[in-house]
Amino acid sequence: MSNSVGNEENRLTMEGTTMKGILAVITGALLMSATAYAEQPNYGFDANDINDPIFKEKCTAYIDALANADYDTLMSFISPELKKQYPKKLPMELDKRISKLHKIVSGYPYFRVKNMKVSEKGSNFNSTQPKKSEILILATYQGSPKDMIFLDCTFEKTSDGNWMYRFVNK
Repeated sequence: MSNSVGNEENRLTMEGTTMKGILAVITGALLMSATAYAEQPNYGFDANDINDPIFKEKCTAYIDALANADYDTLMSFISPELKKQYPKKLPMELDKRISKLHKIVSGYPYFRVKNMKVSEKGSNFNSTQPKKSEILILATYQGSPKDMIFLDCTFEKTSDGNWMYRFVNK
């Protein structure tokens, strides 16, 4: 009898070990997936299609950087060419954008993401002329139980086929 109990205990232990192994693999895969997006630069990131979640993640990162006046993160969204061309104007432009967002949200008790979606009408994923591709993300933030704040981010293709946040309106 003790043998069968011992075998049952071993089987349970092995099943538990197998389940733990499966969970470890799933957790590892999810972490690698999240890390892959986190490791992509804010300027010149790769995206597969219009619904790639990286667009929403980069929009959130940009808006969070504005809200927190995080100049280093904001500068990471800017092309090297613009940084070289406007080394003194860029910090002033970032100050304006930070100030504008702070004025918008200052009257609200909090500022948190409610919804973020790709605008099908405002986006154009052009496979024949990739340089004309652009993605518009519409972000809805909640400022209070009754008040919503609407922001957006536009991303466009770079000359090397990657994506960047559009700082300048066309």
